[in-house]
Amino acid sequence: MNLELLWIYILSVIVFIITPGPVTALILKNTSSGGFKKAFWTILGTDFGSLILIAFALLGILGIFNISNDFFTIFSFCGAVFIFFLGLRGLVADIGKNSANIAPKAKGAFSAGFILTVSNPKEIIFIMTFLPQFTQILPDLHASLALLVALWVGLDIFVLCAFSFGASKIKALESYSRYIGLLSDVILMFVGILGVAFYWGDFWAIVF
Repeated sequence: MNLELLWIYILSVIVFIITPGPVTALILKNTSSGGFKKAFWTILGTDFGSLILIAFALLGILGIFNISNDFFTIFSFCGAVFIFFLGLRGLVADIGKNSANIAPKAKGAFSAGFILTVSNPKEIIFIMTFLPQFTQILPDLHASLALLVALWVGLDIFVLCAFSFGASKIKALESYSRYIGLLSDVILMFVGILGVAFYWGDFWAIVF
């Protein structure tokens, strides 16, 4: 086993997971409004979404399926548009609330986390380009891929749960849940705008 490559992979995944982005924004929002339970379902949704993207990456590594650049561009552009409207919908809903103490619901948290992950250009690019660099951790390719996936899933759940659980213990978080929600919505909209701006030229050339 290539231990040096393994540790580089582990540290890289942890850094990627804790880097502020739409996923952490959504988890923080759901933690502040619904506690750890609601955030946990969000985390499971994001993790399942990551598994879908990882599956496509593995198919590419094994030469079973190749994603064309045009498909990748269109998918990433549509994902960025979705993230913007997800933030916009949340912003409109949060502004319309009369009270920050509305009883939170976990329903929909899983699907929101899942859809956000599979449509996040940052997540797509990272997974598709990152995993192939670590297929030499073990002598056998399939064993390496299995280890990479297991580590990704374990680290993703552990780090995000630790983040959410720690945040849920901060008493002041509940008092400012509405403002945290509004900030999270704005972050999602901003990420969506950046994604649309980044892919707009290529998307326009492909479609029109």
